[in-house]
Amino acid sequence: MSSCVVCGKPGQHNYHFGARTCGACGAFFRRTIAEQRVYQCRKGKNCDIKKDSRSSCRACRLQKCVDVGMFKTQGSKSPAQESSNLVSYTNLLSTTSINEDSKSGLITPTIVDISINYPTLHQLLTGVRTFLSSQKSLVTLENKAVKFPDKEYVFVKKHEYDVMERHCIILIFSMLNDFFEPFKMYSQEDKIQIMKNYAVKFNTLMKSYLTSMYFPSMEDKKWMTHYGQVIDTEDSYHFICNHVKGEFARKTRSKTLGQSLLNHSKRLAYQFFLKNITEIDVAALAYIVFSLETEKLSLGNEHIEKMKNLVFEELSGYYISTMGNQQGILKYSNVLYLVDRIMASFVML
Repeated sequence: MSSCVVCGKPGQHNYHFGARTCGACGAFFRRTIAEQRVYQCRKGKNCDIKKDSRSSCRACRLQKCVDVGMFKTQGSKSPAQESSNLVSYTNLLSTTSINEDSKSGLITPTIVDISINYPTLHQLLTGVRTFLSSQKSLVTLENKAVKFPDKEYVFVKKHEYDVMERHCIILIFSMLNDFFEPFKMYSQEDKIQIMKNYAVKFNTLMKSYLTSMYFPSMEDKKWMTHYGQVIDTEDSYHFICNHVKGEFARKTRSKTLGQSLLNHSKRLAYQFFLKNITEIDVAALAYIVFSLETEKLSLGNEHIEKMKNLVFEELSGYYISTMGNQQGILKYSNVLYLVDRIMASFVML
């Protein structure tokens, strides 16, 4: 039994970024760096970070993460094991490099411009970021009573989830039309056919990515459906069945199927976490899945084939240039492995 060195939560904890922490503190540190968040303390920069109060001041929580040594490495190994195999934050964040001030221990994220050497990836990444930003705005608008980011998430109800899913259809269509060539060149009928097959896979991709950022541990049963909206996979009965009176058999079947899908999605999110999937990886995966869907509908063409080959070429080049040959090839293989996992997710539907 050990305690998290950040919040003191007892339990059998693994090493995250070079320090033995709970999954929640590890996820907090990871998304803080990945999303380049900046926090401010309102109480003199001396808040007591404990399990029950760790979310009350993110500035002091981040500073404590840095104080216990979480700015050096990433992974589940001990500091001694990692000393011979350090993984830089450039590898972790893909589009972000980290400058470390050795005197203060502060982390300064620096955006790496990928638009010149990797223009196709940059275009897809812009599309995914636009989607996420628009989704965030919609969730904030639909939850006016909730103050984001003071409150990181709310447990979503079925009707709220359905509303956001309908909104996301429009956002996905807009993303494909503006950033995923050659979607805008298809007829309206073909676009609808592509959307029917693609939207659910893209949504699963984004849900898995968000969940891996916020709730990476398999022990944590929460699953992020949209920005700031969460389902508890251990208590999905209320969400799935909505507590409608009667129709017990229908509710039981819905609960069983829904629980199976939620658990499968949680396992997929855990794979995203283990393989350090970032926004640029998600952007590449989104286009690869898009190209596969068009091929399944016999809508593939030379333009899509050219774009797909560019994605493969730029992705492998990016990994090798930032990670070296061995780690770059491994990361490339891991991302392609996830394509099969995403496509296989829907065999059960």
